[in-house]
Amino acid sequence: MTELHQLSATDSAMLFVETANTPNHIAPLFICDPSTLPGGGKLRLKQIRAKMEQALEGAPNFRRKLMRAPLDIDEPYWVDDPHFDLDFHLRHIALPAPGDWRQLAIQFARLLSRPLDTNRPMWEMYVIEGLDRIDDLPPGAFAVMLKIHHSMVDGMGALALLTGMYEFEPKLPPEPSVPKWRPEPGPNVTEIWTRGYWHALTRPGRLAMRVGSLLPGAVRERLSGGSEGAPIKSRAIAPKTPFNGQITPARVFDWWRHPLAEIKTLRGLAPGSTVNDVALAIVTGAMRRYLLAKGALPDSNLISLVPISIRSEATRDKSAGNVLSLVNLPLPTTDADPLERLKLIAAQMAQIKNADRALSARAIADLTSSVPGALAGMAARAVSAIGDRSGRALATNTYVTNVPGMTVPMYFCGARIVNIGGGGPCMNNMGLVHLVGSYCEWFNVSVVGCRDLLPDIDVYMRCLDESVAEYKALLDSAPPAAPRARAKGKARDKT
Repeated sequence: MTELHQLSATDSAMLFVETANTPNHIAPLFICDPSTLPGGGKLRLKQIRAKMEQALEGAPNFRRKLMRAPLDIDEPYWVDDPHFDLDFHLRHIALPAPGDWRQLAIQFARLLSRPLDTNRPMWEMYVIEGLDRIDDLPPGAFAVMLKIHHSMVDGMGALALLTGMYEFEPKLPPEPSVPKWRPEPGPNVTEIWTRGYWHALTRPGRLAMRVGSLLPGAVRERLSGGSEGAPIKSRAIAPKTPFNGQITPARVFDWWRHPLAEIKTLRGLAPGSTVNDVALAIVTGAMRRYLLAKGALPDSNLISLVPISIRSEATRDKSAGNVLSLVNLPLPTTDADPLERLKLIAAQMAQIKNADRALSARAIADLTSSVPGALAGMAARAVSAIGDRSGRALATNTYVTNVPGMTVPMYFCGARIVNIGGGGPCMNNMGLVHLVGSYCEWFNVSVVGCRDLLPDIDVYMRCLDESVAEYKALLDSAPPAAPRARAKGKARDKT
């Protein structure tokens, strides 16, 4: 009997929320140094292809395409693509001379702007050569960009493919071989109709039970005003900014990096804070500076959407999709004191993580699973349309995600990975997103924007420089509690 692989409601919503102007995919970007190839020599595309064939054995979703239910009565299914062609998904391009960072950023942004083909497995991989004029990179360096639809994987689920792609020591790629994979037949139409009608009949009951289980705790929290000493004051509507408006297809991209050791020392400014808290404070300072320079800083605090992984050990399997909860976090952009901004953010994040809140991440996930993905996607597009007409952002101003990085070097087909960045989706009324991560000694913030709403991304990147410099100045002026090691590196550098 054929095993059915149905999208969860959350993953389905990520499919239906997509529009031509807001493609919904994530895009890790790896910078690779081929000088570590065993025996020297040049890495060839056929070797990369053989490595990907091997990696796909542990990531079955990457050979599956969508099969939608008739009339979208139920969530779509993942079915094996009988015509799967790795050569369609694996692309090889090169930057024109001189091959500098700006050209790589522009090329990445262009590739990020294009939607994925929903009639095939929804991912692409680009090997980008010609990185000849980028500081600190050796001759022959290349980049690897993955584009993966968000309905397939979240930041943790993508590890299934990445685990097969990358290693912790330089190894020669495997020898090319004839693929042994055979597709499984998909479900028949009768089966899809039967399951769809059953889910449609039972979903209202499931929804009522979920809402009923949430109400008592929610009422208690409302009456008590939240946890004792909680600093969070939520707003129903986010203020309007220049990067909140109608999204157009074109994207801009840049990548800010800083020595991770220096970022870690900034935690000493607010005892108990985390690297993620510091990252949010740096982003808050950059947004405040950018908007002040334009005379567009709102009188109320900006709001950031912050994803929190709720993946359990039981769901850390190779085929798991999105297991996330989303929190609207007020960013203290109205506060001119950078230290106070950091302390407020740290307190808010501690409350979110530690409080026994009735509206828990798991309960929200259960509630989401009771709402059809198509309906959730339609509702999200409707909210965005209301925001367009009202001239407000409505829900959130930006998106700041944090994916923990590796602390030891990784290798792709024998080439050492120098650093890791990437891109994510802009949503309507949200033309500025931040992807925060780390790799070995580097702390990275990848910035993606809508080109019409953020035409001067270089100015924004300088605001990130100035924001971290503000915190470093505070740390340097404070009496040291103990000797601290400082990592060497530029305030801003491009990989």
